[in-house]
Amino acid sequence: MDQLVPYGAMKETIDNLVSGPTKWKTPKTTKKSVSIFDLFSPASSRDSIKDNTIAVLHLSGGITDGKSGGSGIVSGPTVKAIDLVRTNKRIKAVVVRINSPGGSATASEAVRQALVKLTKEKPVVVSMGEMAASGGYWVRCIDAPVYAERGTITGSIGVFAMK
Repeated sequence: MDQLVPYGAMKETIDNLVSGPTKWKTPKTTKKSVSIFDLFSPASSRDSIKDNTIAVLHLSGGITDGKSGGSGIVSGPTVKAIDLVRTNKRIKAVVVRINSPGGSATASEAVRQALVKLTKEKPVVVSMGEMAASGGYWVRCIDAPVYAERGTITGSIGVFAMK
């Protein structure tokens, strides 16, 4: 993290960083967002995304090993979803939103490796929610900018075990 910026001060902060006023362009229309459910729907729905888009990949809940089902971040379906985002040519960038207390170390590493592949092909930004601890912290250890909320609880399992 390079700097904390108060809400609403983004333009002023960037102007200060580049030593002068910047010209801001805002889109005339709002593009449809893509959810993870759209990616798992039949191909005809995926093909309905006609414009370039930015995907938000929500990684929320405990991290578990598995090939299907369950709640939270199950390694098999999550890796598959990340691969679908990576290979979809219409998705030009990805925001990975993490809100997880962690869980399985092997599942966390499988998800992290899929995110590493993603960062090699598309711009990725990580956003940490209320908690990105243990495995939730580990999956965000990729080559991408990381943004945290003021109250985000984050750290490795060793930090919590010592306290």
